[in-house]
Amino acid sequence: MTATHPEDTSLQVSEQPTLETWVDDLDRTLEALDKNNADHKVGGGTSGGRSPESLHSPTAEAPEQLIYGAEIAPHSSISSPQHASSRRVTESLITPNTLFIARLIGYGLMMMGFIDLLYILIPPQLANPVWEYQAIGDIVKLVPVPILALLLVFAGEKSTRHKLELKLLTVLSWLTLVISILFFLLLPLIVTNSFKIDRFNNTQITTEVKQQKQKLDATQKQVQNMDGEQLKFFIPTPDKIGSLGSLPNSPAQAKTSISANLERAKAKADAQAAEARKNVTANLVKNTFRLFAEALIAGVIFLMFWSRTDWARQRSVRRSAPGVPSATSVSSGKPGGKSGGKSNGKAKKQRFR
Repeated sequence: MTATHPEDTSLQVSEQPTLETWVDDLDRTLEALDKNNADHKVGGGTSGGRSPESLHSPTAEAPEQLIYGAEIAPHSSISSPQHASSRRVTESLITPNTLFIARLIGYGLMMMGFIDLLYILIPPQLANPVWEYQAIGDIVKLVPVPILALLLVFAGEKSTRHKLELKLLTVLSWLTLVISILFFLLLPLIVTNSFKIDRFNNTQITTEVKQQKQKLDATQKQVQNMDGEQLKFFIPTPDKIGSLGSLPNSPAQAKTSISANLERAKAKADAQAAEARKNVTANLVKNTFRLFAEALIAGVIFLMFWSRTDWARQRSVRRSAPGVPSATSVSSGKPGGKSGGKSNGKAKKQRFR
Protein backbone atom coordinates (compact mmCIF):
# COMPACT_ATOMS: atom_id res chain seq x y z
CA MET A 1 0.00 0.00 0.00
CA THR A 2 1.15 3.50 -0.82
CA ALA A 3 1.11 6.01 1.99
CA THR A 4 -0.59 9.31 1.35
CA HIS A 5 1.27 12.49 2.13
CA PRO A 6 -0.23 15.16 4.38
CA GLU A 7 -0.17 17.63 1.52
CA ASP A 8 -2.36 15.37 -0.61
CA THR A 9 -4.90 14.98 2.15
CA SER A 10 -5.12 18.71 2.67
CA LEU A 11 -5.69 19.23 -1.00
CA GLN A 12 -8.44 16.63 -1.04
CA VAL A 13 -10.19 18.20 1.95
CA SER A 14 -10.05 21.70 0.50
CA GLU A 15 -11.78 20.55 -2.70
CA GLN A 16 -14.95 19.51 -0.80
CA PRO A 17 -17.41 22.31 0.09
CA THR A 18 -17.63 23.31 3.71
CA LEU A 19 -20.88 23.54 5.70
CA GLU A 20 -20.95 27.35 5.52
CA THR A 21 -20.51 27.29 1.72
CA TRP A 22 -23.28 24.72 1.41
CA VAL A 23 -25.66 26.80 3.61
CA ASP A 24 -24.87 30.00 1.68
CA ASP A 25 -25.56 28.28 -1.64
CA LEU A 26 -28.85 26.92 -0.28
CA ASP A 27 -29.91 30.36 1.01
CA ARG A 28 -29.14 31.99 -2.32
CA THR A 29 -31.13 29.33 -4.15
CA LEU A 30 -34.18 29.69 -1.88
CA GLU A 31 -33.99 33.49 -2.06
CA ALA A 32 -33.92 33.31 -5.84
CA LEU A 33 -36.98 31.02 -5.83
CA ASP A 34 -38.89 33.33 -3.47
CA LYS A 35 -37.99 36.43 -5.48
CA ASN A 36 -38.98 34.76 -8.73
CA ASN A 37 -42.33 33.77 -7.24
CA ALA A 38 -42.95 37.33 -5.95
CA ASP A 39 -42.04 38.86 -9.31
CA HIS A 40 -44.35 36.42 -11.06
CA LYS A 41 -47.30 37.36 -8.79
CA VAL A 42 -46.70 41.08 -9.22
CA GLY A 43 -46.50 40.73 -12.98
CA GLY A 44 -43.14 42.39 -13.50
CA GLY A 45 -39.87 40.90 -14.65
CA THR A 46 -36.91 40.00 -12.49
CA SER A 47 -35.67 43.15 -10.76
CA GLY A 48 -32.36 42.77 -9.02
CA GLY A 49 -30.97 39.58 -7.55
CA ARG A 50 -30.18 36.56 -9.62
CA SER A 51 -31.78 35.83 -12.95
CA PRO A 52 -34.11 32.83 -13.47
CA GLU A 53 -31.39 31.16 -15.55
CA SER A 54 -29.21 30.95 -12.45
CA LEU A 55 -31.75 28.59 -10.87
CA HIS A 56 -30.62 25.86 -13.24
CA SER A 57 -26.91 26.34 -12.55
CA PRO A 58 -24.95 23.46 -10.99
CA THR A 59 -24.20 25.48 -7.83
CA ALA A 60 -27.91 26.05 -7.25
CA GLU A 61 -28.88 22.43 -7.83
CA ALA A 62 -26.24 20.87 -5.59
CA PRO A 63 -27.73 21.86 -2.18
CA GLU A 64 -31.23 20.94 -3.30
CA GLN A 65 -30.11 17.50 -4.42
CA LEU A 66 -28.36 16.97 -1.06
CA ILE A 67 -31.56 17.76 0.86
CA TYR A 68 -34.23 16.09 -1.23
CA GLY A 69 -32.11 13.38 -2.84
CA ALA A 70 -33.30 14.51 -6.28
CA GLU A 71 -34.07 17.61 -8.24
CA ILE A 72 -36.78 19.86 -6.83
CA ALA A 73 -40.09 19.64 -8.71
CA PRO A 74 -40.66 22.63 -10.95
CA HIS A 75 -42.24 25.54 -9.11
CA SER A 76 -45.57 26.96 -10.19
CA SER A 77 -43.85 30.09 -11.43
CA ILE A 78 -41.32 28.08 -13.49
CA SER A 79 -43.05 26.52 -16.47
CA SER A 80 -41.87 23.23 -17.89
CA PRO A 81 -40.78 22.99 -21.56
CA GLN A 82 -43.95 21.05 -22.45
CA HIS A 83 -46.17 23.68 -20.81
CA ALA A 84 -44.28 26.47 -22.52
CA SER A 85 -44.56 24.80 -25.93
CA SER A 86 -48.31 24.20 -25.51
CA ARG A 87 -48.77 27.81 -24.41
CA ARG A 88 -46.89 29.02 -27.50
CA VAL A 89 -49.11 26.87 -29.72
CA THR A 90 -52.24 28.28 -28.05
CA GLU A 91 -51.01 31.85 -28.43
CA SER A 92 -50.20 31.21 -32.08
CA LEU A 93 -53.74 29.93 -32.66
CA ILE A 94 -55.53 32.68 -30.71
CA THR A 95 -54.11 35.79 -32.32
CA PRO A 96 -55.67 39.28 -32.49
CA ASN A 97 -56.62 38.63 -36.11
CA THR A 98 -58.34 35.38 -35.14
CA LEU A 99 -60.28 37.13 -32.39
CA PHE A 100 -61.29 39.90 -34.78
CA ILE A 101 -62.59 37.41 -37.37
CA ALA A 102 -64.45 35.36 -34.74
CA ARG A 103 -66.11 38.45 -33.28
CA LEU A 104 -66.97 39.74 -36.75
CA ILE A 105 -68.69 36.44 -37.57
CA GLY A 106 -70.50 36.62 -34.22
CA TYR A 107 -71.87 40.10 -34.88
CA GLY A 108 -72.93 39.02 -38.38
CA LEU A 109 -74.79 35.96 -37.08
CA MET A 110 -76.42 38.13 -34.43
CA MET A 111 -77.79 40.54 -37.05
CA MET A 112 -79.00 37.67 -39.23
CA GLY A 113 -80.80 36.13 -36.27
CA PHE A 114 -82.44 39.47 -35.47
CA ILE A 115 -83.72 39.72 -39.06
CA ASP A 116 -85.16 36.20 -38.85
CA LEU A 117 -86.83 37.11 -35.55
CA LEU A 118 -88.52 40.12 -37.15
CA TYR A 119 -89.69 37.92 -40.02
CA ILE A 120 -91.30 35.53 -37.51
CA LEU A 121 -93.00 38.15 -35.33
CA ILE A 122 -94.27 40.53 -38.05
CA PRO A 123 -97.23 40.80 -38.44
CA PRO A 124 -98.21 39.76 -34.91
CA GLN A 125 -101.41 37.80 -34.22
CA LEU A 126 -101.44 37.68 -30.45
CA ALA A 127 -105.09 36.60 -30.20
CA ASN A 128 -104.49 33.51 -32.33
CA PRO A 129 -103.17 30.54 -30.31
CA VAL A 130 -102.13 28.69 -33.46
CA TRP A 131 -99.96 31.61 -34.58
CA GLU A 132 -98.44 31.95 -31.11
CA TYR A 133 -97.65 28.25 -30.99
CA GLN A 134 -96.02 28.29 -34.41
CA ALA A 135 -94.10 31.48 -33.64
CA ILE A 136 -92.68 29.99 -30.44
CA GLY A 137 -91.62 26.90 -32.38
CA ASP A 138 -89.85 29.02 -35.01
CA ILE A 139 -88.09 31.07 -32.31
CA VAL A 140 -86.89 27.92 -30.54
CA LYS A 141 -85.50 26.61 -33.83
CA LEU A 142 -83.62 29.90 -34.17
CA VAL A 143 -81.89 29.59 -30.76
CA PRO A 144 -78.59 27.97 -31.97
CA VAL A 145 -77.80 31.04 -34.10
CA PRO A 146 -77.72 33.64 -31.26
CA ILE A 147 -75.95 31.19 -28.94
CA LEU A 148 -73.14 30.70 -31.45
CA ALA A 149 -73.08 34.43 -32.15
CA LEU A 150 -72.73 35.31 -28.46
CA LEU A 151 -70.01 32.68 -28.03
CA LEU A 152 -67.96 34.26 -30.81
CA VAL A 153 -68.64 37.83 -29.69
CA PHE A 154 -67.56 37.19 -26.08
CA ALA A 155 -64.45 35.24 -27.10
CA GLY A 156 -61.26 36.64 -25.63
CA GLU A 157 -63.14 38.55 -22.93
CA LYS A 158 -61.74 42.11 -22.67
CA SER A 159 -58.58 41.70 -24.73
CA THR A 160 -58.15 44.00 -27.76
CA ARG A 161 -61.48 45.78 -27.34
CA HIS A 162 -62.51 49.42 -27.51
CA LYS A 163 -64.45 51.21 -24.79
CA LEU A 164 -67.60 51.33 -26.91
CA GLU A 165 -67.42 47.59 -27.51
CA LEU A 166 -67.03 46.96 -23.78
CA LYS A 167 -70.24 48.92 -23.15
CA LEU A 168 -71.94 46.87 -25.86
CA LEU A 169 -70.81 43.67 -24.15
CA THR A 170 -72.38 44.90 -20.92
CA VAL A 171 -75.69 45.40 -22.73
CA LEU A 172 -75.46 41.99 -24.39
CA SER A 173 -74.71 40.33 -21.08
CA TRP A 174 -77.85 41.78 -19.49
CA LEU A 175 -79.76 40.95 -22.68
CA THR A 176 -79.00 37.26 -22.18
CA LEU A 177 -80.71 37.45 -18.78
CA VAL A 178 -83.78 39.08 -20.35
CA ILE A 179 -83.91 36.41 -23.07
CA SER A 180 -83.61 33.67 -20.45
CA ILE A 181 -86.55 35.12 -18.48
CA LEU A 182 -88.62 35.36 -21.67
CA PHE A 183 -88.00 31.71 -22.48
CA PHE A 184 -89.05 30.72 -18.97
CA LEU A 185 -92.21 32.80 -19.37
CA LEU A 186 -92.96 31.04 -22.67
CA LEU A 187 -93.20 27.64 -20.96
CA PRO A 188 -96.73 28.11 -19.50
CA LEU A 189 -97.79 29.80 -22.74
CA ILE A 190 -96.74 26.69 -24.68
CA VAL A 191 -98.86 24.44 -22.47
CA THR A 192 -101.86 26.79 -22.54
CA ASN A 193 -101.76 27.16 -26.30
CA SER A 194 -101.47 23.40 -26.75
CA PHE A 195 -104.76 22.91 -24.83
CA LYS A 196 -106.42 25.65 -26.89
CA ILE A 197 -105.21 24.09 -30.14
CA ASP A 198 -106.43 20.66 -29.05
CA ARG A 199 -109.91 22.04 -28.35
CA PHE A 200 -109.84 23.90 -31.67
CA ASN A 201 -108.89 20.72 -33.56
CA ASN A 202 -111.63 18.71 -31.88
CA THR A 203 -114.18 21.39 -32.64
CA GLN A 204 -113.07 21.56 -36.27
CA ILE A 205 -113.26 17.79 -36.69
CA THR A 206 -116.68 17.68 -35.05
CA THR A 207 -117.91 20.45 -37.33
CA GLU A 208 -116.70 18.66 -40.45
CA VAL A 209 -118.31 15.38 -39.38
CA LYS A 210 -121.55 17.19 -38.58
CA GLN A 211 -121.61 18.83 -41.98
CA GLN A 212 -120.94 15.48 -43.67
CA LYS A 213 -123.77 13.85 -41.73
CA GLN A 214 -126.12 16.66 -42.66
CA LYS A 215 -125.42 16.02 -46.33
CA LEU A 216 -126.06 12.31 -45.86
CA ASP A 217 -129.31 12.99 -44.00
CA ALA A 218 -130.45 15.31 -46.78
CA THR A 219 -129.70 12.63 -49.37
CA GLN A 220 -131.54 10.04 -47.31
CA LYS A 221 -134.65 12.26 -47.11
CA GLN A 222 -134.61 12.74 -50.86
CA VAL A 223 -134.46 9.00 -51.38
CA GLN A 224 -137.35 8.46 -48.97
CA ASN A 225 -139.50 10.99 -50.86
CA MET A 226 -138.83 9.44 -54.28
CA ASP A 227 -141.58 7.45 -56.00
CA GLY A 228 -141.20 4.27 -58.01
CA GLU A 229 -140.50 5.99 -61.31
CA GLN A 230 -137.64 7.99 -59.85
CA LEU A 231 -136.17 4.95 -58.10
CA LYS A 232 -135.97 3.06 -61.42
CA PHE A 233 -132.85 5.05 -62.24
CA PHE A 234 -131.12 3.41 -59.23
CA ILE A 235 -131.96 -0.14 -60.40
CA PRO A 236 -129.14 -1.63 -62.52
CA THR A 237 -129.86 -3.48 -65.76
CA PRO A 238 -129.51 -7.29 -65.77
CA ASP A 239 -126.32 -8.83 -67.13
CA LYS A 240 -126.12 -11.23 -70.06
CA ILE A 241 -127.13 -14.17 -67.91
CA GLY A 242 -130.21 -12.21 -66.83
CA SER A 243 -129.63 -12.14 -63.06
CA LEU A 244 -128.94 -9.11 -60.85
CA GLY A 245 -127.31 -11.09 -58.04
CA SER A 246 -127.41 -9.13 -54.77
CA LEU A 247 -128.28 -5.88 -56.50
CA PRO A 248 -131.83 -4.51 -56.06
CA ASN A 249 -134.30 -5.46 -58.77
CA SER A 250 -137.21 -3.34 -57.56
CA PRO A 251 -137.78 0.27 -56.39
CA ALA A 252 -138.40 -0.87 -52.79
CA GLN A 253 -135.17 -2.83 -52.67
CA ALA A 254 -133.30 0.15 -54.19
CA LYS A 255 -134.64 2.50 -51.51
CA THR A 256 -133.66 0.07 -48.75
CA SER A 257 -130.17 -0.46 -50.19
CA ILE A 258 -129.53 3.27 -50.54
CA SER A 259 -130.67 3.96 -46.97
CA ALA A 260 -128.37 1.21 -45.64
CA ASN A 261 -125.41 2.61 -47.55
CA LEU A 262 -126.07 6.07 -46.16
CA GLU A 263 -126.18 4.71 -42.59
CA ARG A 264 -122.86 2.91 -43.13
CA ALA A 265 -121.39 6.18 -44.45
CA LYS A 266 -122.47 7.96 -41.24
CA ALA A 267 -120.86 5.30 -39.05
CA LYS A 268 -117.67 5.44 -41.11
CA ALA A 269 -117.56 9.21 -40.72
CA ASP A 270 -117.75 8.87 -36.92
CA ALA A 271 -114.94 6.28 -36.92
CA GLN A 272 -112.76 8.45 -39.11
CA ALA A 273 -113.39 11.47 -36.86
CA ALA A 274 -112.37 9.50 -33.74
CA GLU A 275 -109.18 8.33 -35.46
CA ALA A 276 -108.39 11.86 -36.61
CA ARG A 277 -108.84 13.22 -33.08
CA LYS A 278 -106.50 10.55 -31.72
CA ASN A 279 -103.77 11.22 -34.29
CA VAL A 280 -103.97 14.99 -33.98
CA THR A 281 -103.82 14.87 -30.17
CA ALA A 282 -100.86 12.48 -30.20
CA ASN A 283 -98.89 14.67 -32.62
CA LEU A 284 -99.75 17.78 -30.62
CA VAL A 285 -98.57 16.23 -27.34
CA LYS A 286 -95.32 15.07 -28.92
CA ASN A 287 -94.65 18.45 -30.49
CA THR A 288 -95.53 20.27 -27.26
CA PHE A 289 -93.15 18.13 -25.22
CA ARG A 290 -90.33 18.77 -27.69
CA LEU A 291 -91.04 22.50 -27.78
CA PHE A 292 -91.28 22.73 -23.97
CA ALA A 293 -87.98 20.88 -23.47
CA GLU A 294 -86.12 22.96 -26.07
CA ALA A 295 -87.44 26.23 -24.64
CA LEU A 296 -86.42 25.16 -21.13
CA ILE A 297 -82.91 24.22 -22.31
CA ALA A 298 -82.60 27.55 -24.14
CA GLY A 299 -83.59 29.45 -21.00
CA VAL A 300 -81.02 27.58 -18.91
CA ILE A 301 -78.27 28.16 -21.50
CA PHE A 302 -78.90 31.91 -21.63
CA LEU A 303 -79.06 32.07 -17.84
CA MET A 304 -75.70 30.27 -17.50
CA PHE A 305 -74.26 32.51 -20.20
CA TRP A 306 -75.33 35.55 -18.20
CA SER A 307 -73.77 34.19 -15.00
CA ARG A 308 -70.48 33.41 -16.76
CA THR A 309 -70.18 36.85 -18.38
CA ASP A 310 -70.10 38.78 -15.13
CA TRP A 311 -66.69 40.15 -16.18
CA ALA A 312 -68.47 42.16 -18.90
CA ARG A 313 -70.75 43.81 -16.31
CA GLN A 314 -67.95 44.77 -13.94
CA ARG A 315 -66.25 48.13 -14.23
CA SER A 316 -62.49 48.19 -14.56
CA VAL A 317 -60.84 48.87 -11.18
CA ARG A 318 -58.27 51.64 -11.64
CA ARG A 319 -57.28 52.01 -7.99
CA SER A 320 -55.90 49.17 -5.95
CA ALA A 321 -57.94 47.89 -3.05
CA PRO A 322 -57.02 49.12 0.46
CA GLY A 323 -54.45 46.97 2.20
CA VAL A 324 -53.14 45.44 -1.04
CA PRO A 325 -49.65 46.62 -2.03
CA SER A 326 -49.17 47.91 -5.52
CA ALA A 327 -46.85 46.33 -8.09
CA THR A 328 -44.30 49.15 -7.84
CA SER A 329 -44.02 48.90 -4.06
CA VAL A 330 -43.44 45.16 -4.25
CA SER A 331 -40.90 45.32 -7.07
CA SER A 332 -39.00 48.25 -5.50
CA GLY A 333 -37.76 46.19 -2.57
CA LYS A 334 -34.02 45.43 -2.95
CA PRO A 335 -32.44 42.31 -1.50
CA GLY A 336 -29.42 44.26 -0.37
CA GLY A 337 -31.38 46.88 1.63
CA LYS A 338 -32.02 46.94 5.33
CA SER A 339 -35.60 45.82 5.15
CA GLY A 340 -34.70 43.15 2.66
CA GLY A 341 -31.87 41.91 4.82
CA LYS A 342 -34.08 41.68 7.89
CA SER A 343 -36.82 39.82 6.07
CA ASN A 344 -34.31 37.47 4.49
CA GLY A 345 -32.74 36.82 7.86
CA LYS A 346 -36.11 35.99 9.38
CA ALA A 347 -36.86 33.70 6.46
CA LYS A 348 -33.54 31.89 6.97
CA LYS A 349 -34.29 31.33 10.66
CA GLN A 350 -37.78 30.04 9.88
CA ARG A 351 -36.45 27.60 7.32
CA PHE A 352 -33.86 26.05 9.64
CA ARG A 353 -36.05 25.83 12.72
